[in-house]
Amino acid sequence: MSYALEDTSGEAMAPVKGESAGAPPAIGAPKPYRITRSGARPLRFAGSELVMAMSFTPELPYWYEINMYRTSDLEFVAAVRLFHQSEDMPDTVEAMKFPSLEQALEMIEHYDAVCDVKFGMAS
Repeated sequence: MSYALEDTSGEAMAPVKGESAGAPPAIGAPKPYRITRSGARPLRFAGSELVMAMSFTPELPYWYEINMYRTSDLEFVAAVRLFHQSEDMPDTVEAMKFPSLEQALEMIEHYDAVCDVKFGMAS
């Protein structure tokens, strides 16, 4: 299992006005993200995670994680990750940036998990 969400290459963001460089980030303060996408270039942005939902059940061979972010430039990122218990199956990620929350939610609403089912995948 690999995780497709990483902090960017260690680049530090400028401290928020009134905070020292060594202070922990404020809740909701933007931080850099780099989401590795399947078959596409990584999606990089600075922002805050708004929500995360996961469908993990130990008895199943795979599970989903859905994340929604608000970027510093007031756009939205929706990410759907498919993780597998088996090291032989590659994890996949679909992530896109949208100008509005409604468009990001629409991407999640229309995500078709049937496309993720592989013939011969044991349940």
